[in-house]
Amino acid sequence: MTISIIGLIIVMNPQKLVSGENNSWFLLMTLVAAIAFGLYTAYGKKRIAKIGGVAQNSFSFLMGSGVLLMILLVSGQPVFQGVSLETAPLLFYLGVCVTGIGYFFYLKTVEIAGPSTASIAFFIKPMVAPLFALIILGETITLNIGIGLIFILFGSFINLTDGDKLVRMFRLEKVFYRE
Repeated sequence: MTISIIGLIIVMNPQKLVSGENNSWFLLMTLVAAIAFGLYTAYGKKRIAKIGGVAQNSFSFLMGSGVLLMILLVSGQPVFQGVSLETAPLLFYLGVCVTGIGYFFYLKTVEIAGPSTASIAFFIKPMVAPLFALIILGETITLNIGIGLIFILFGSFINLTDGDKLVRMFRLEKVFYRE
């Protein structure tokens, strides 16, 4: 997992974090989001065992939607601006396919394999997003993103497979294991 975290840090480009504006606010929001998702995954495992993944997902989305609606209303932002028949297919795709089906499979993984294995999905997302941004939006993949993606991929591979075999394969026993 440490290798994947190093990859995430490389993708985030810490130099930009240090030199940009509102750094403390950005870091605080990132930390709160990470803690919230970690708690969601851990507590979700307990709730899924009692009510099932679909019920857990539905309840979470309804509660989250309620909170976001209140934030929009309190801040005076429009709720339905931009929603039309023209945008309906995209909203359907994002809501049903990406969010609904994505979280269904995520929670099914939590149910079957446990929170630690399911959390690998959050390490894989930073790999998939730049690739889709390249393909769909034509964005470039910078050197730090490329190097970070390699670290994330390698760390996720170790997490999903037997890391001990990998260590032996590269003859790293003396580095990781003391005799």
